[in-house]
Amino acid sequence: MEKMKKMAAMVLATPRAMMGLVLALGASGLVSIASADTIKPQAQKSSKNGFSIGVEGNIGRAYSFNDPSPTYKPTSNNDMLRSTFIDLGLIGAYQHYFGENQRQGFKISGHIDSGIGSSWREVIEDAALTLSYIPIKFGLDIKYLWDFLEQDGYTLGVHIGVGYAYDMYEDGKWIFKVKGSDIEPVVDASPISLGFIYPVLGLHYYYGHHQFELLWRGGGAIGATSKPTDTDTTGESPLYVTIISNSYATLSYAYRF
Repeated sequence: MEKMKKMAAMVLATPRAMMGLVLALGASGLVSIASADTIKPQAQKSSKNGFSIGVEGNIGRAYSFNDPSPTYKPTSNNDMLRSTFIDLGLIGAYQHYFGENQRQGFKISGHIDSGIGSSWREVIEDAALTLSYIPIKFGLDIKYLWDFLEQDGYTLGVHIGVGYAYDMYEDGKWIFKVKGSDIEPVVDASPISLGFIYPVLGLHYYYGHHQFELLWRGGGAIGATSKPTDTDTTGESPLYVTIISNSYATLSYAYRF
């Protein structure tokens, strides 16, 4: 009888022991799954490499001088004609950063601009002589990039580089205005072109794929001049015009793909 009681107790105890083992294993598995869920892979650093397109605006001073002689050279800036120009244009670029931190890289960009303000007015006694052009400006920049601040999705950095510009001044007009007269004779002026190398220096700011730049293009630092061009298309009296390369500030926005 005693043996029968022991065997019954073992039979009853075995399912309980097995149930306890199953519950223990199940709890262990749940803990392991929960632990696996809480361990997430480290997010990879977002790449700043790629192509971008956008727009830019420029503001600066435009200089020129004219004279009947092609060999005339002004002795100072006071002898030149000045005007303020504003250009708008399109830009396209490719940038590439190096290393895991992506703090240093390079950027190649091209731009095409046009705008207002490429006109010069000279007053002589009671008469005013104005030369006006439509500018078409091409440029190519190569810049070294250094990002010194990165935080919460935005980037702040500086860049320095060099560029080449080719400016064309088309559809020129000479406009004569005499005081007290309603007649304003207009004479076509010959086109002028100018190519020069310039330094680039500026700041850039990124927020995600949005990129802003504030930079200085130093055309006036080189001081390149166009070839003196006889702009009088009538052939009656030669008037040679020279345009001076100029420095200007640029603000741009681009979206990087």
